[in-house]
Amino acid sequence: SNVINEIEQKMVMDILLTHFYFKTIKKYYKSANMLEIKKEELTLSNVRQMFFNAKTRENKVDFVDKFLASSFEQERVIIFVNSRAFVVKLRDILCGKGYKVFILMGGDMDPKNRDETIKKFNSGEIQILITTNVLARGYDEKLIKLVINFDFPVKKVDLKSRKLVADPETYLHRIGRTGRFGTKGIGLTLLSGDNELEYIKQIEDYYKNQLHEIKSIEELEKEYKEFLIQGY
Repeated sequence: SNVINEIEQKMVMDILLTHFYFKTIKKYYKSANMLEIKKEELTLSNVRQMFFNAKTRENKVDFVDKFLASSFEQERVIIFVNSRAFVVKLRDILCGKGYKVFILMGGDMDPKNRDETIKKFNSGEIQILITTNVLARGYDEKLIKLVINFDFPVKKVDLKSRKLVADPETYLHRIGRTGRFGTKGIGLTLLSGDNELEYIKQIEDYYKNQLHEIKSIEELEKEYKEFLIQGY
C-alpha cells in the first residue's frame, strides 16, 4: 500500500466526517451542547517553539549547515519547505556540502520511493528529511526531536488577493510532527527577514502563545541540550 496516499486519504476522510457530523448534529440536535477546543489550547506544551531571523534565504542554508555540522547528538530531523522545486534544490545544496539528505514529496515522487523513504526514516536509517506539507499531517513518530520550518507556512488572504498571511493550522501541524506520545521536541522556524516577523506575531496572536527568539546556533544547541536531553 502507498503510505502517503493512505495519509492523504485519511486527512480527506477526517475533514469530510467532521463536516458531516457537525452539520448533522446541528440539524437534528438543536438543543445539544457543543464543546469546542479553543485555538490557544491547541498549541503543544511539550514542543519548544522558537524562531531565528536569518535575514536571507542564503543565511538560512548556512544556519542549517551549521546545525548539521554541530557536535551535539543528531536525532531525526524534518525540514519543511513550501515548494517541491525547493525540496530538490535544498537537497542538492546540502548533499553538495557532504550531508546525507533525503526528500519526500507528493506527485513528483514515485509512490514506491515515498514508501521506502518513510520506512527508512522510521527505522532511523535516514536522519534528515526535507519535505513539503505532504508530511505535515497524519505522520506520527515519537523519535522526531526537531522540526525546522525552512519556509514559513503561509496562505493567501483570499483567492483574488496576492497578500500572504501566516497559516496557523499548517504551522501547528508541522511542528506537531515532533513531541509525539508524551515526548519533547523543538519546532524551529527560520525567517528570511524582518518583514516575516509579522508572521510570527500572527501565529502568537492566533494561539495566544509566545515564540522564543534565538540569535545563534549556540542558543539552539543550548535549548536542544537543556530541553530535550537534560529535560528527560
